[in-house]
Amino acid sequence: ELSINSNRPSSIDVILVTQCSMDRLPNLQEQLSSWKGHASVAVYLKENEVYDDSVMAIRSCIGEAKKQAFASNNGSNWNVAVTIVQGVTDDAPYPINFLR
Repeated sequence: ELSINSNRPSSIDVILVTQCSMDRLPNLQEQLSSWKGHASVAVYLKENEVYDDSVMAIRSCIGEAKKQAFASNNGSNWNVAVTIVQGVTDDAPYPINFLR
């Protein structure tokens, strides 16, 4: 038998936590554009990637995702925090493996 506690909140916030490298920004944009809530994203920059250019590309990606999310009425609670991790070497494992 299933019992429901009426003292529980009616909704639970879920936060998307993900990471990517600069070459995966199009995938990130697609993911964030369909997301309805908060997200925390780590973007890894390789040693040869220019910081200022990368920040501009990330901002553009996030901005487009936000426009798409709000256009589809999914973005009323949309918010993204980005952390940039610099200095990843070419011989370093892909970021997901770096975290293990």
